[in-house]
Amino acid sequence: MVVHHLVLPAGPVEELPAKLLQQLVFEDWAEYAGEHPLIAMLRSAGHEDMRDRVRQQVCDGYLGVLQELAEGNDDADLRTELFAAWLLGIGILRTAVGTPTLAKATAEDIAPHLAAVGEALFGRPIPIPVPETD
Repeated sequence: MVVHHLVLPAGPVEELPAKLLQQLVFEDWAEYAGEHPLIAMLRSAGHEDMRDRVRQQVCDGYLGVLQELAEGNDDADLRTELFAAWLLGIGILRTAVGTPTLAKATAEDIAPHLAAVGEALFGRPIPIPVPETD
């Protein structure tokens, strides 16, 4: 499997949780069978070299930026990894496993839960953008 550099969504760190939800869970990545590249890479994580690359990209990328939201908490590292695991788990259950409820859930369905989990873990409100309508 070709390893691609994971690109974080642009914008203020406060917007990152909602953007990651969109990117990890709802964006269609046709070149990866519809899954986010990170989820596709995890399928090959049984190989030590791939696992090391995934860990490096996750820790240096997603977790490094998300940790800014947990600053001021004694267990900021744990809170950050719990939030990332929650988001990644949603992506895996929706795309790789295809659980029925998550597979049909929309971003609007999950957004209030994202806000609640984010606020519980980071200790601050997580802004959830209002979906654009045409």
